[in-house]
Amino acid sequence: DLGGGSLEVMVGDNGGLLWSTSAHLGVARLTTELVRHDPPDADDLRRLRRRVTSVLAPLADEVADLGPRTLVGTSGTLCDLARMAAAHRAGREGGASAVPASVNQLRVRRKDILAVHDRLLALPAAARQRLPGLEARRADIVPAGSVLLVAALELFGFDHLVVGEWALREGIILDAIGHHEPADFTGDPRAIRLGSVLGLVRRCNADDGHGQTVARLATDLFDQTQPLHRLRVDDREMLEYAGLLHDIGEHVSVDAHHKHTAYLIEHGRLRGFSPEEVAVLVCLGRFHRRGDPKPSFEPFAALAPSVQDRVTRLTALLRVADGLDRGHSGVIDGIDVDLAGDRARLTVHTSSDADLELWGVRRKRELFERVFGRRLEIQLGTTADGDGRALAPRALARDR
Repeated sequence: DLGGGSLEVMVGDNGGLLWSTSAHLGVARLTTELVRHDPPDADDLRRLRRRVTSVLAPLADEVADLGPRTLVGTSGTLCDLARMAAAHRAGREGGASAVPASVNQLRVRRKDILAVHDRLLALPAAARQRLPGLEARRADIVPAGSVLLVAALELFGFDHLVVGEWALREGIILDAIGHHEPADFTGDPRAIRLGSVLGLVRRCNADDGHGQTVARLATDLFDQTQPLHRLRVDDREMLEYAGLLHDIGEHVSVDAHHKHTAYLIEHGRLRGFSPEEVAVLVCLGRFHRRGDPKPSFEPFAALAPSVQDRVTRLTALLRVADGLDRGHSGVIDGIDVDLAGDRARLTVHTSSDADLELWGVRRKRELFERVFGRRLEIQLGTTADGDGRALAPRALARDR
């Protein structure tokens, strides 16, 4: 955790803190004491590296036996350096050079940090202020921060840096909550993620009942079509969150609400999600209504091809689930899926009039059929009539 006056270095695991120390290596302190030119000249850099190395090298030796596996950086300076490295990589690899909306859990490579490092040291503060990802108020102190980060990567032996937007201040708050209100804080990452998603739903005044229904139907569909999609447990979790979030764009406008949904998810400051996971949710929100996920949509283009394939499969499932609650009435009690040959038979259980929902799922099944190579047939399942008598399943006359 790199501050203005000091650097806090900690080693820990899921069990808690294993080792910690504080060093007088804050970026404001280093800049004031050792940097005399803008941009820093060779003597400035020599002084910075000598000071940083003399303090960090013994610490690296001290923690080596603990075997740390991941370097995590917090604070504004390290988050800015990670934003700049991510923007540099996106531009160099042909993607958009836009700075990530969130850097929480962002993983950046040492070689991208080094590329940004060399550029920072060559520019005066006035030019540094214009670099993508750097807050202008840190232009004077960021060279010292970059020198420290590069030295830490080398001395501690890491090729990547993971950054977190929360730091020691937030940790103190969470620790206090954990001690004084243990029933309200479990420390469960899924609870944090779900709470963040539901918080965004509430802030957008979304139809919570519809979102809950779509999330339930989507995960049921996921579970029963596992042999088709072969996706992972974490994909199921993303599908559930997408079901809860998919219509929050109606807070802005019903027209083209899928586009507004994508924007709100991207800028909703969801906690507990990596940038890639946020991008997955953005894509699911953007394409839940219609259209194929495609590279012309930048968050989709930024994903690796394997992740793009997963997004497309999840989108197909989400659309079917959304169609099953077309009327936002929650009349579908449950579903059963039977996979046989080139067909997937979807049996819909309801005790109410579900004509609108059945029409909705017929409109939404095209992507499912194309992605999974199965005809999706829909039929009403066993339910009860007004006298409580069981009715047998029946196929829909309008199904084909």
